[in-house]
Amino acid sequence: QQKIEELFEKLLTEEMKEMMEEIQKMLEEFNKEDLNENIREYQADNEELEKMLDMTLEMYKMLEFEQEFEKTMNRLDSLSKEQERLSEKTEDSKRSELEEIKEEQDKLNDDFDKIGEQLDKLEQMNKELEKNLDIDFHDEEVSDIKGNMQEASDELESNDKKGASQKQKEASEKMKKMGEQMRQQFNDAMYSQALEDEEDVRRLLENVIHLSFKEESMIDELDGIRRDNPKYVEIMHKQEEINRQLSMIDDTLSAIGRRNYEIGAYIFEELAILRENSELSTTNLAAGSTSKAKKYLQMTMTSLNKFALMLSESLDDMNSQMSNMPSCPNGKNKKNQGDNGSPSMQTLKDLQQQLKEQMEKMKEEQGKGNSHGMTG
Repeated sequence: QQKIEELFEKLLTEEMKEMMEEIQKMLEEFNKEDLNENIREYQADNEELEKMLDMTLEMYKMLEFEQEFEKTMNRLDSLSKEQERLSEKTEDSKRSELEEIKEEQDKLNDDFDKIGEQLDKLEQMNKELEKNLDIDFHDEEVSDIKGNMQEASDELESNDKKGASQKQKEASEKMKKMGEQMRQQFNDAMYSQALEDEEDVRRLLENVIHLSFKEESMIDELDGIRRDNPKYVEIMHKQEEINRQLSMIDDTLSAIGRRNYEIGAYIFEELAILRENSELSTTNLAAGSTSKAKKYLQMTMTSLNKFALMLSESLDDMNSQMSNMPSCPNGKNKKNQGDNGSPSMQTLKDLQQQLKEQMEKMKEEQGKGNSHGMTG
């Protein structure tokens, strides 16, 4: 519930919030009417909407983390340069200028305190991601740098410009090193996660292709078989096993989709169709409706093939994205952070539009359901 409320505030437009409230009111009426023939269709739509909500929220968190991380790293880099400049100024200064330099140093000290607070915030944001990024937030280094900067202020107060300049230089170098390490860790973490997701999708694709061949084999086996034939029961059990495997594929793909925006909402829509066809195959096999069962088995195989094609395209997109990541062994972006595979604001806008369309679909279908209930 907390996730949904957070999503409402951050991502849903006023129009979408009103639409969600209308859906909830219609759902209450829908339950009162007890329109059983529409329950299954509603549940499928609701599950799809929940997946998109989860995916959008997680992408928002990742985007928010990336933006805050980049802003903090840029500020750290800028502060390192300012501290280096002040070190050089201190070294070349006259005794009469040290009081003014100390004021500048004290301001830099305050600025770095704020960076320390921002790093604490980033560490907490990282913990709230579904899968934490392997980044060291350098608590000890932050404390060490603060010590150097405070010592520089103390040395300036004592009119020891040489000692102050040395401490300022040490603080600047440590800031620069810390920023470089954190950027590299971020890039490595993003690439590692993308690589893991790519391997998971590849395994899913292989599994789906295997299921398609299995489905085709069952269609051939069903020809000319009566319901009392033991082979008929065997086919039914095989289809039930496919249903279970599709459920596991759904769970795995949902987890990947919350981290990797290359897994689009359209894939989940196709998976929902696939699962429905597969379940209808099982239902008709159990009822002995061989012709209907064969029809849905054929539809299941078609859906499996279509789903496999979508997964293959997503896999190509993921590989293309990974090749542009800074930490890719053969990547193009070696010097700069570049495209690290995290979601863009446009991605979130696209998801907002998909959410709106899904809500409109649910609202329309529930309106039809309630209308049937009142006239029936």
